[in-house]
Amino acid sequence: MESRIWELEKRIDDIRKRLPAHSAKPQLIQELEDLEEELDRLKDKITALSAVPSCRRRNPGARSQNPE
Repeated sequence: MESRIWELEKRIDDIRKRLPAHSAKPQLIQELEDLEEELDRLKDKITALSAVPSCRRRNPGARSQNPE
């Protein structure tokens, strides 16, 4: 996910540099908006995941440490 965020930020920066001050093409503006929305969704997802306490995943094939 982090690599995708980096890629989106790079593409957004590139589009912003290419945007003229006036008369920007609608396709370019739409692409920029789409990328910004995807970036926001990914950042929100990372924030939500970091708020969830991590849990230990057990190896289903592993035996319990406590013999019964």
